[in-house]
Amino acid sequence: MKKRPMAVTVLGIIALIAGVLVLLEALLFFGVGLFGLVQLRFFTVAWLGGILSLIVALIWLATSRQLFTLDPRGWTFVVVIAIITLVINVIGLLGGNEFNSLWWSFIAPVLALVLAFLPGTRAAFGQK
Repeated sequence: MKKRPMAVTVLGIIALIAGVLVLLEALLFFGVGLFGLVQLRFFTVAWLGGILSLIVALIWLATSRQLFTLDPRGWTFVVVIAIITLVINVIGLLGGNEFNSLWWSFIAPVLALVLAFLPGTRAAFGQK
């Protein structure tokens, strides 16, 4: 079994945290949580934003498992899902949400992309 570099471990933890955060975001789209103080919108169809967020959350959680086991597909998945998460967040901003209600959902994907492209992380997954 290959030794997992520290950056990959941190990346796996970030993916796990991102999955949980996006899951919480999905609940906010569905109107659950924070005693109704914050509800996210996705244009005029909040449930669509909730479904998209739920799918993204499940992918983040599955990707975290792949990263911890050094599955070569994990690197590809983390890069793709981080970009998809950022795109969905930007669409969410265009759909009527304020940045201060979504700022936290930009942190994990940006950190994931930075860690994914470190030379040691790429080497651990056989990327050149």
